[in-house]
Amino acid sequence: MKILSFIFAIASFSTTISFAQVNNYKDTRPVKIQVITSPGGSADLIGRVIAEKLGVMTGRTYVVENRAGAGGNVASEFVARSAPDGNTLLITANNHNVNPVIYAKVPYDPEKDFVPIIQVGQGPSVLAVHPSVKVNSVQELIAMAKVKPNTYSYGSGGIGNPGHIQGELLKHLTGIDIVHIAYKGAGPAMADAVAGQVPIVFGSMSSALPFVKSGKLRVLGITSAKRSPLAPELPTIAEGGVAGYEYDLWWGVFAAAGTPSAIVNQYNEDIAKILAMPDVRERMLSNGIEPIGKSAKDFGDFIKNDLAKAKNLARVANIKAE
Repeated sequence: MKILSFIFAIASFSTTISFAQVNNYKDTRPVKIQVITSPGGSADLIGRVIAEKLGVMTGRTYVVENRAGAGGNVASEFVARSAPDGNTLLITANNHNVNPVIYAKVPYDPEKDFVPIIQVGQGPSVLAVHPSVKVNSVQELIAMAKVKPNTYSYGSGGIGNPGHIQGELLKHLTGIDIVHIAYKGAGPAMADAVAGQVPIVFGSMSSALPFVKSGKLRVLGITSAKRSPLAPELPTIAEGGVAGYEYDLWWGVFAAAGTPSAIVNQYNEDIAKILAMPDVRERMLSNGIEPIGKSAKDFGDFIKNDLAKAKNLARVANIKAE
């Protein structure tokens, strides 16, 4: 009888824990979604779409909080130090893995301090030039830069920003010497490229293509391994003669380490449903983001592989934050 009572007690305890975990996800407190960029960026778009749809699905309140700063470190640190109860989420991107690699010290560990929930999307950037730069292909740009090393500059959204990594990867694979100009955000970098203040820029497709259509920028290539369905006429940088060139953007959702698996799995399931909605897919694709939405384990594996790639790239291309 004592053994049966013990087994019953253990079973009851397990049921209580499971119920508490699920019930915690369904509580009535507002959920704060921390976004690493200012309003208007791709991560912000993703955050607001998820907040809106989750609100309808669950009946809870989801509040987007833009904590831009230090290349995403401000938002990431905030979530890393939050309670692991599912009421604080992080929407971040490539910076999550790049910052700990290129900075001497960051306030979080990309693996130990977070639990991956879902990869929301991925997409290419574009390598574009101002029309005053008389080149029409990646190979012509490389040739021009080799004739006059350390003369031309490229703009990015800041140190550790994907545009920075993409520019340094191009330098590493081609041997050209172009100067990195770090802006306080991708928007200002693109604006200066359109104005001719910086001749070369790496930026998102959504921000660049309107200027390409109006003749204010010329795209030489995109950074993904394959052509994008949004602009299939644009060649990849690898097609342009830079073998092995590939650096996609990615976006994902995380919670603080220690968040119960029941909460993580529920979020993964709900957000995957959101990403499959036709209106959400259309909105994301129109902004250069291909929806993904695989399992939490898949995202965790992706993060491990991406972190390894970031470490290798920083080493071989000698990328460091000044």
